[in-house]
Amino acid sequence: MRAVWMVLGVLWLGCSVQLSPVPCLDDLQCLPSQHCGQEAVCVDGVRTTQMLHESCDMAIRTVASRASECLGGTVEDFVRLLDPDVVCRSVEASVAAGRQVFRPEEFGACVQHLRTKACGEFSLEETNVEGERHLEALAQGTLLEDCPAFTPLVATGGSCANTADCQGGWCDTKPTEGCPGVCRAYIPASAACTAQERCEKGASCSGGQCLLDVGSGGRCALGVKCSSDSDTQCDNERCVVRRTEGPCTDDEQCSLRYRCARKQPSLGKDSPKECRAVKALGEACEPGALDCAPLSYCDLGSQTCVSAPKAGSSCGYLGGLNGEYVDCLQARCKLSLLPSVCLAHGPEEDFCAESRDCAPSSACRNEECVPLWCG
Repeated sequence: MRAVWMVLGVLWLGCSVQLSPVPCLDDLQCLPSQHCGQEAVCVDGVRTTQMLHESCDMAIRTVASRASECLGGTVEDFVRLLDPDVVCRSVEASVAAGRQVFRPEEFGACVQHLRTKACGEFSLEETNVEGERHLEALAQGTLLEDCPAFTPLVATGGSCANTADCQGGWCDTKPTEGCPGVCRAYIPASAACTAQERCEKGASCSGGQCLLDVGSGGRCALGVKCSSDSDTQCDNERCVVRRTEGPCTDDEQCSLRYRCARKQPSLGKDSPKECRAVKALGEACEPGALDCAPLSYCDLGSQTCVSAPKAGSSCGYLGGLNGEYVDCLQARCKLSLLPSVCLAHGPEEDFCAESRDCAPSSACRNEECVPLWCG
């Protein structure tokens, strides 16, 4: 009898053991009968079309995570910049209107593509007036271009709410006309183009022609750009590998996750500069050195790197004109106010210098805010 109770006790213990959830990064890492949930663990049940909003949100957060890996800065701040709610409302509206189809069985491959996106795709070969690397590559309306789970159904010339609607092209919206836009075809390499058109991926419009980008060692004169597949920049008409040390004049000369930092911040713009690894949130910094990660700055009080200010906070040259220019996140810096302050985005934005001046659903084109993700 005692032996029977022992056996029953062992069976009870075995049945009461709770298996730990299996961690995952995408659906392909789970069993065929499961999907990767929002908590990054495998969850019973396959992904369905009813999970569109959750899936879109996960895709945009994956882009934010990859941007953080490539450029430095926190995932949370990149999520604030990309604003998944705005993007996903547009995607849901397009699926409901039949402009695109959500294919849940392809979502695992989608996330896998986004997780391995080339780092160069997060950085256009240009800087702003402060010599800082632009984040304009994240404001092209192409966040879901490597995601086969969202299939475009709109042909060239058709009405669109975002670029994910367009087959082999992009959604052209105007600041005055607003939404919806019109699907335009990408111009193939070597074909004629205008400044208002977009060349196919891997090519750029210069001198009225779509010219293929070139890799390390290639000649980048006469409008030819360096390929985003390589960590290179154009120097003396040649694509050269970006630096991780040594002198520089702007961020584009430094490798991704590096900044062109001031060696003597007290000298302001007259300070000599060097390529230096970006500093993370909470790290000690010297105000005006310009070495905090993207979407952050060196706080004058704590002398640590902190996140870019929100609406209602101070912005602009907080340490005087020789200091560091502090831009806003999810708001725009109103320099005409004294002191300058971050204001929430309004329905009608005036002049813009870069896309961070516009609402998350828009981008700056020719100094005007243009809608990218129409709801």
